[in-house]
Amino acid sequence: MKKRFIADIRTGYTVEQVNGIIAQFMQAEGFKLKKYQKALIYKKGVGIMVSPRYIKVDVYPGSVHIEAFLKHRSGKSIFFYGERDFNGLPGLPPIGLQLKHKACVDRLIAAINKQ
Repeated sequence: MKKRFIADIRTGYTVEQVNGIIAQFMQAEGFKLKKYQKALIYKKGVGIMVSPRYIKVDVYPGSVHIEAFLKHRSGKSIFFYGERDFNGLPGLPPIGLQLKHKACVDRLIAAINKQ
């Protein structure tokens, strides 16, 4: 099951400035640039104790496209396997790592919007 948080942001920064902001932010947050499904994507965690967190950022002149998700690697239930956004499981509110990842993405969006 694939379900990602998606945001498209307008910005007055140049592509180079936005790439610099993103690189600095990701390094400070502990994310590493990795290859994931033929795309470069930022990843934090390895999935031993908690689900790895992913943020994909595409920068265009005047705009930024962000996709963020958690990847659950274990479990046979459709609700616990695959990519998940921050909304929690059906019928349950978001908890723990979902809230942390959402707060991280919100800080990234704020850093890009800061002018």
